[in-house]
Amino acid sequence: AAEDLVERLTGDTTIVGQIWTYFAQWERIGDKTEDSSAYYTKAEDGTVKIESVNQAALKEQLKTGSTAQIDVSKLEAEKVTLPVSAVNNVLDLKVEALSIKMADAVVTLDKTAMQSVIEMANGADIQLHVSTDDALSGNQAAIIGSTVQSKALDVSLTANGTEIHNFDGKVTISVPFTWTKQGVLQAWYLAENNTKEAIDVAYRDGNAVLTLSHFSTYAVTVTDAPNDTIVNIGKNSVTVNAPEGDSCVAALFSADGRQLAVGQATVNQGEETTVTWGAVNSAEVLTLKLFWLDAKGAPTGSVLSVLVKVSAR
Repeated sequence: AAEDLVERLTGDTTIVGQIWTYFAQWERIGDKTEDSSAYYTKAEDGTVKIESVNQAALKEQLKTGSTAQIDVSKLEAEKVTLPVSAVNNVLDLKVEALSIKMADAVVTLDKTAMQSVIEMANGADIQLHVSTDDALSGNQAAIIGSTVQSKALDVSLTANGTEIHNFDGKVTISVPFTWTKQGVLQAWYLAENNTKEAIDVAYRDGNAVLTLSHFSTYAVTVTDAPNDTIVNIGKNSVTVNAPEGDSCVAALFSADGRQLAVGQATVNQGEETTVTWGAVNSAEVLTLKLFWLDAKGAPTGSVLSVLVKVSAR
């Protein structure tokens, strides 16, 4: 609306005019996520784009932790696009990590990984794509070998059409994995040259949690013969190809660190050695630790630690 009429004299000239005031109202683009952490739009192909983050909601999350989470799991999206500005707005909150909760996975980037990805994106939007399969492909099965349970997953990150494979910092992915079979849990990075590389894996609340080495293809497996040292896992025993040492000790621990059982056997050099332990009435995920002793009872090398189920329930 026009305000008061203004007259301004400049020398002998009288200038008459009006002053106008303009008001701009900014509206956020998109709908709010169920957890109110962000505003999003969804494309016809199912891709969810985070248009902006809700810093107030994220600050509430950070009152009870150091990780901010954007939850788009109910949108059933395998692909999520993040503008660099949104990631920077998360970093402005001094977070330690950012989690993106998708339909079948939760991907978490620590602060260093976020900064690394932003630098490589060079201002372009970042697209995260996660797909999972409850069965390995023929080629993947040939690389991995025999398993009693398995799951394949592909994790990719692109910016401006270019794939980003490497990163600084730490990236983890948590995927549902119903572990029902007896054996050892392992995770593998599957390289393009048809080789595999073991990576760190944990098991929490029905999920396998992998620490990624690249944005690439991975597999989660359960097997009773997981490596060159462990020949076989049984309900009350483990058979090993024992390295140098006079005896082998096997101990089972619960998730809270309690020792549930322990066994020891004399090593037959050049032959397989079986270590047995007492009955363990547990269908939970346990930690099996193996170590070797010399004739005086002193450890001879590093401890081998694996996640196991000794009961197929």
